[in-house]
Amino acid sequence: MAAKYRVAVIGRTGKGNYGHGLDTVWLKCDRAEIVAVADENEAGRAAAVKRIGAKNAHADYREMLAKEKPQIVSVADRWPDCHRDMVIACAEAGASIFLEKPVSQNLQQADEMIAACEKHHVKCAIAHQTRYSPRVKAAKDLIASGKLGDILEVRGRGKEDQRGGGEDLMVLGTHSLDLMRHLVGDARWCFARIQQGGRKAVLADVRQAGEQIGPIVGDHIAAEYGFDSLVVGSFGTHVAKAGAGSR
Repeated sequence: MAAKYRVAVIGRTGKGNYGHGLDTVWLKCDRAEIVAVADENEAGRAAAVKRIGAKNAHADYREMLAKEKPQIVSVADRWPDCHRDMVIACAEAGASIFLEKPVSQNLQQADEMIAACEKHHVKCAIAHQTRYSPRVKAAKDLIASGKLGDILEVRGRGKEDQRGGGEDLMVLGTHSLDLMRHLVGDARWCFARIQQGGRKAVLADVRQAGEQIGPIVGDHIAAEYGFDSLVVGSFGTHVAKAGAGSR
């Protein structure tokens, strides 16, 4: 039998918790052995041990990395304010990372995380798992075969609830953008119109989003992206007046 990977989980109860199943996903992986969980919240830590069957538990994720020496770590909390420090600590410990989105609060943090992973020769996979859906694979295979002809346009929209606009783009829109890149490649240019209250958004409209996401702007975004081979992509998000469930 193939050797099992030593897997650890970092969560933060009450501060993003364990994301969208980034702890329990390992229970369905035959080659994963959950050796430890870290959570600064005592009650949350105990619940996680019971939920995922972790052999050991720690209040401090750095202590966990040093003692347990995992090969893979789920940085599972949804709030990105600690993602930079957690990912860099994992990389320095020689562990690859499965990271909940949003990746970080800003581009500088993301660049520092990438640099740490490259320096220590580990991988960091973002939880944009839809690209591994069998349906998406079938669509990509059809595109590659030429049976659909030339792809000219791809479109995506956010969830468009009360977070519509900048927060929707950061939290949920990245799934759409990731699928665009997966299907048609990297964007070469971008043009966008960002509005706040029906007018052009300005610097004074920048605000801090919930869940420690960082600065956002706009309650209406219309963006266009130019890809190779003349493909154009669009992404839109706004605060739906009738509510997201009534569109």
